[in-house]
Amino acid sequence: MKYLKIFTMMLGLLTLAACSNDDDKRSINNKGDVYVSMAQADITYKENKGVVTIPVTVTGERNGDITVTCTVEEYLAQGYEPAMEDVHYLLSSETITIWPEDNSGNFEVRLVDDRIMNDARLFVIKLVSANGAQLGSLLETIVTIKDNDQEPYDRIGGTWTALTASGATVGNVTFEGADDESEDGYNSFYYLILPNNSMANDPTILVKFNYVTGNETGTLSINFENQELGECSDGSTTTSNVLIGYVDSEGYIQTGGEVVLEWTEDFSEIYVKDSPQGDGTAAIATFANFDGWYYWAYIGSFSRLVQM
Repeated sequence: MKYLKIFTMMLGLLTLAACSNDDDKRSINNKGDVYVSMAQADITYKENKGVVTIPVTVTGERNGDITVTCTVEEYLAQGYEPAMEDVHYLLSSETITIWPEDNSGNFEVRLVDDRIMNDARLFVIKLVSANGAQLGSLLETIVTIKDNDQEPYDRIGGTWTALTASGATVGNVTFEGADDESEDGYNSFYYLILPNNSMANDPTILVKFNYVTGNETGTLSINFENQELGECSDGSTTTSNVLIGYVDSEGYIQTGGEVVLEWTEDFSEIYVKDSPQGDGTAAIATFANFDGWYYWAYIGSFSRLVQM
């Protein structure tokens, strides 16, 4: 049986104060025969990829840094839509610095996931100048932003608000699946990342839902009798096995049968379609054991937390 783990990582930020002097200043390369070019003529990302990189390459021996500046423009092609800056994507910076020990660099772009069905969108990123190097032969990369809203599987991914059996809400609940067709699990399953605020240090629980196609929208389901166990962290070094069940009419947690989830046509809500209770209002329960105590969270339905 495969076990899943969630690790909590903490990043510490350290601020360094330094005196300003000429020795601390980095120098610009002044050697000749150094060229900078785009690494690829074209590159494609799905719009739900978040922050992506557009690579740049450098050739030639250097004795200092080079700085490279780009511009971005809409790109027109038949069968595509133009991608507009600050609407469909955001360029982090027009200028990057590449150190002498590095032979490549990246412009960073944040893609906007608009949850609207549309044709793929194009823009072009162009190198316009370089300080410490000459511009090479390939100066443009055409960037294709593929829509992720054509298939139901793609539209489920992202952040939701969960409605519990008691009517309370739990925010920042995420359905995490494969980003594209080449990745394992695409059109097969989703992991639900569920924060359980009833537990110390707000640990997270990972729940595997099967994704089933066979109708217009598809379904998400858990078979409680044949589920894949996960693990949960309590925010420290302690982990526990996680079981998924449902709450019966007398308030007991049961682990038999299956719950099937479906979503509305506009993908604004995921709801219980079928359950062992048969009333469409089953509460899915996740529970784990820490030091002899059990904790659980009842989940009934999900609604979109954010639209973009």
